[in-house]
Amino acid sequence: MLSEALGQPLDFHQVWPERAARRRSYLTADEGLDVPWTHQGLLRLLEGWPHTMLARRAFIALSGAAVTASAWQWMDAPTPTTIARTAAAGGRVSAETLTVIDTIVAAAQQMDDQHGAAGAGFVSDQFSCVSRLLRQASYDTTAGRRLCAALAQLAQTAGFMAYENRQDGAAQRWYLTALHGAHSAGDHVLAASILALMSNQQADIPGQTNQALPTIRCRPEGRHPRTGGRTGPHRRP
Repeated sequence: MLSEALGQPLDFHQVWPERAARRRSYLTADEGLDVPWTHQGLLRLLEGWPHTMLARRAFIALSGAAVTASAWQWMDAPTPTTIARTAAAGGRVSAETLTVIDTIVAAAQQMDDQHGAAGAGFVSDQFSCVSRLLRQASYDTTAGRRLCAALAQLAQTAGFMAYENRQDGAAQRWYLTALHGAHSAGDHVLAASILALMSNQQADIPGQTNQALPTIRCRPEGRHPRTGGRTGPHRRP
């Protein structure tokens, strides 16, 4: 019918043109993560972190001083003293909810131990759920710290999965987010564990081995990685 109306022959591709290939945008791993080392800074960071962005964008791994800058900033920043939040909607985070979240965090770590990066989508989804509670629910400081610790551990696990999948930029982004979460939680041991993984990753990236030691030196004396987690040394196959 279109051919008759136009008075000329048409082939299939003229009638049903192929969809233009979507261009994938490239960002540095720390894009949008330059926020204050406060609980409000963490919430602002999370506002710009829909988990679907990892599927639409590729992240370029950091190198040099850009890798260690966040670690030194974390060391210099005071731990947030009050991270309570009162929301008009969204409900209050209960002790039962926190228990369920702790179970999910442990399950995510076990999934990583047993199946590697295969569970990355699940971990990312759970991170988004905890992020939503932090941004939209009500909680006191004690509950807030537990939420931040859970968020950091999920981001840490997701980062290690991305590392195993050779997505170094995404792994760094997860680790940097995890470091902010651990800071709000006041969990220095968890933060040291995250820094150890960042150092391990740098040692495994061609040309970045010399950045591993400066990163690991950012760990304060007397603070060691938590046991049972991914802290390295670990090398990708």
